[in-house]
Amino acid sequence: MSIWVDKWLEKMSESTVVVIGDVIEDVTVSGRLDRACEEGVPQIFDMISVKTTLGGAGNVARIVAPIVSKTILIGASDCNMRYMNDKSIVSICNKNNIDFVPVLAQDWYNQKVRFVDTEKGLVFRTDICDHECDGKERKLPKSLFKHFIQHVNPDKTSCVILSDYCKGVLTKESVLLIIKECRKHNVPVYVDTKKNSLNMFNGAMAIKINEERFKKGVDTSRLTSTLVVTRGKDIIYTYKIFNGRMPENPFIVPVPPSKNFKDAIGAGDVFTAYMALFGICKKNLICAIEDAARVASISVGHKGTYIPKVEDYKLDFDVVIWTT
Repeated sequence: MSIWVDKWLEKMSESTVVVIGDVIEDVTVSGRLDRACEEGVPQIFDMISVKTTLGGAGNVARIVAPIVSKTILIGASDCNMRYMNDKSIVSICNKNNIDFVPVLAQDWYNQKVRFVDTEKGLVFRTDICDHECDGKERKLPKSLFKHFIQHVNPDKTSCVILSDYCKGVLTKESVLLIIKECRKHNVPVYVDTKKNSLNMFNGAMAIKINEERFKKGVDTSRLTSTLVVTRGKDIIYTYKIFNGRMPENPFIVPVPPSKNFKDAIGAGDVFTAYMALFGICKKNLICAIEDAARVASISVGHKGTYIPKVEDYKLDFDVVIWTT
């Protein structure tokens, strides 16, 4: 194993990472589309297996957990426990060495169901939401920041990741308080968001969005931070924004080509998680972004949401110089 990876893993073994955001139940239904439907045009999907795991912020926590000493996941959970997803969230977190801190809420349920042909790949996806948010802010009955203060010791936290799928957990009020508290203790905050207004994340170390959302227009009028714009599997743009001023020319980070591309499901989560993990040890954010892109390019060589292992990428980092 390379010296770089050895030192990085040693640092990670002493690190605590906090992931906050929308915990989603990811269900993958595997099967085959090999029969025509007698009732119309659609084909019949013959189910072979069903797999349930953590998605959204939960997937980010799953990626982080094997690397660091302690992972804390804070997200909303249905207070009636009438959905199986809450029991499975606890079970999966326990299996993955994740400390789950549920913010109890009435009828709070998020699920993504993917139907995947074992040969052809993803057929379609359906999203099930049992609370009205639709990208709008809905405050949780109990303050998210209150749970953060109760369960997180900022002085012993290496970084915080805000995984925002716009399902209503990360409200402006909570985000501002969390980032303010983190800045008081010099804890870097990394953000992955689908919101159009990014000003609420002001003060974060880096804010990641995809190019499609960036082209539609995002509000950075009061932002001072680094904006990271991902464009699929080839290029990442980084903009250093100061007092809302967007530079004309971004710094371009090329993404290494995948040797055996399968699909990009979960690749954004891998990139965000590793940008934060490498950011703990690297003085230069661009270096962390470059290395995170390398790991993400490996993850897309696997079908479905894939949790990278050190063995997957350790050889790729043999020539990388430790920069701290």
